[in-house]
Amino acid sequence: MNCYENLKYFPGEKVRIEFSGAKSVVPWHCTDLVYNSGYLTGYDVPRGKTHYKKTTWTLENLPKLEKQGFVKMVETPEDNPKTIQDESTMNIKTGDILLWDKPSGGGMYGHHAIVLGKDPFHHGAVYYREAGAVVVEDSKKLLNPRDWARAVHPNDRKAAVYRFDKVDWNRVKENYIKNPNYRAIFDRAYSTAKTAQK
Repeated sequence: MNCYENLKYFPGEKVRIEFSGAKSVVPWHCTDLVYNSGYLTGYDVPRGKTHYKKTTWTLENLPKLEKQGFVKMVETPEDNPKTIQDESTMNIKTGDILLWDKPSGGGMYGHHAIVLGKDPFHHGAVYYREAGAVVVEDSKKLLNPRDWARAVHPNDRKAAVYRFDKVDWNRVKENYIKNPNYRAIFDRAYSTAKTAQK
């Protein structure tokens, strides 16, 4: 479900933290995009009192967050070069979250991105939706997708893939009743999922 479709998270923009109403305190907004999207969709996302946790904290605490029921970690085994199948991305689904630690050579920030699909041209890579220092419009990515895939596990940092797993059904129900845009997106996603299961 893509409740983040029309939101803008360009560098330096004033971004609202949806669960608290506070203003974002970072300029790049990659975590704001991912977690606001999850929150608006209806997930109970892990968070602090007024802001979301840093990427580095999230990566370190993923096992704990999984035990608490907030997330489900996605296995990304090493790819077997002797097979046609890409084992490293076989468990990844559209909507999963790509999480990188800060670069081992230095840097202050890690990175979050939303997986849009697997790259059929390169093993171990996915297409993504992100916010950050350099943001490319999704329409441009689709024109030449080979140029915009990213490795799930970069060489210079730790990485993980996970998905939100705890739904706040009371908030989903309230949004569905009161918000026509939410209801339209929900119904479209439900119809798509139902068609895919046939």
